[in-house]
Amino acid sequence: MALVIADRVKESSTTSGTGTITLGGAVSGYQAFTAIGNGNQCYYTIVNIAVATEWEVGVGTYSSSTLTRDTVLSSSNAGAKVSFSVGNKEVFVTYPADRSVSQADIGTAPNEIPLNQYLGSLAYQDLESVVIEGGTLAGLDIQSLAAQVSTDAVNTGIVNAEQFLAGSSAVLRGGATNLVTYTEDLTNAYWVKNGTTITANAIVAPDGTLTMDKLVETAAGGHHYIYSGNYSYISGTSYTSSFYAKKGERQYLALVLSSLAFGATAFAVFDLESGTFNPAAGLTDATITLIGNDIYRCTITATATSSASGAGFTLFINNVAAAVVNTYTGDGTSGAYLWGAQLTASATPQPYLKTVATAVTTAYAAPLESPNGLALPLLASMTPARNADMTFELASDTSLVVKVKGSDGTVRSATLTLA
Repeated sequence: MALVIADRVKESSTTSGTGTITLGGAVSGYQAFTAIGNGNQCYYTIVNIAVATEWEVGVGTYSSSTLTRDTVLSSSNAGAKVSFSVGNKEVFVTYPADRSVSQADIGTAPNEIPLNQYLGSLAYQDLESVVIEGGTLAGLDIQSLAAQVSTDAVNTGIVNAEQFLAGSSAVLRGGATNLVTYTEDLTNAYWVKNGTTITANAIVAPDGTLTMDKLVETAAGGHHYIYSGNYSYISGTSYTSSFYAKKGERQYLALVLSSLAFGATAFAVFDLESGTFNPAAGLTDATITLIGNDIYRCTITATATSSASGAGFTLFINNVAAAVVNTYTGDGTSGAYLWGAQLTASATPQPYLKTVATAVTTAYAAPLESPNGLALPLLASMTPARNADMTFELASDTSLVVKVKGSDGTVRSATLTLA
């Protein structure tokens, strides 16, 4: 169901009361509501020709010569449905003042594509979402594919095309790479376990899949940690490391950046019970954010002081909350739940990107607020990372590439010519 606006649509009606309007045919010089299309919504105005004080503006649904009065926006009955008197009415498509958007509201900063201006009937915004409708992806017709992005991405870092856009404050900006791999499979040999073991797929992860592993301490004494394969850090570059975690028997986890590139104090200890953290002196920033179901996203940021090769991600089970990486004797059963490890060359946390065998670059960085409307700032060379992700690649001033990663993992694309 789309919200459709069409020019010169006006019909007569003799319907009275507060019910569905039966349309009586187009007024001379105008077109009928068939221009809206069965099942679609429109903005309407109803006026009683015989009783000029009776009028109503709202959102209605057209279906086979009838118009349901779904939502009243304003009326002569103090904003409620009008019980129309007997007599002739005129019913026409309008554009209500409180729903109007000017070009100034949309904004046209460099690389920002206002959907309705440039994509025409291919894209529209209904009462709930921005929808891409029509077109072909390598032989696969797009049938009302919804480009819906959760504003929760600000907190969770997860952006997916199946999620819902609540309101109009999400602006997507491009370009971040997760530099670690096998981010949802800590059993892989890429991850080295020292004084720990992994229980695979122990609980439900933040994305709703049963992929959150448990990091379990052994009964040995010493450090209990896991670390990834090496990454070559560049001196003077900021890096942000992050993970999702849930308290098990242990509530303290220490996230550490490589001492070879950052020195010995680039770490923080996170408390998964209180939602707090203790940062060491070598960090420029650290955060902990509750995203639901007692799962937190924890992040640390620091600037490399040396160009060196070191672990891309290191996480310790800790038995104290203080900003120290502690040694202790484990019990062989206690631990905490982990998912979604990430390292990005960035000074701020980026939305989480799943990786398997190779690093992945996303089309998205953190959503930013836009004062009015919805804009999609576009960058070149963007590829969907997760199933159901959709990206927009501005190949040139006149060419837009839409890419969708299907449930089978295949990325399909369509190139649109911009007039």
